Amino acid sequence: NEGLPSVWVHLVYLCVFLFSFAFLFGNITSLALEPMGHIAGSAASLFNSFSTIVGIAIAIGIGSLLDDHVQPIIIGFGFFCAVALVLNYSYLRKKQV
Repeated sequence: NEGLPSVWVHLVYLCVFLFSFAFLFGNITSLALEPMGHIAGSAASLFNSFSTIVGIAIAIGIGSLLDDHVQPIIIGFGFFCAVALVLNYSYLRKKQV
């Protein structure tokens, strides 16, 4: 089928991608909540609710583009990873100044 990668290519891609996310999520959450130690429970709840709502909105947008190929998923992952990289880089540059 046109537009479909082989099962092994897709499997390797998803394994690397999901491993990276699993490794990063605990660290990202703890860094985001570090300044809010006195209200850690409430802050964690709000942070996770917000990230879930944003994730659902992004998944609906990307999922609506799926027809018979996985290109929207790959393009969406790449685009939002690039956005995260730019935001992280700009935050780190601002913090150094």
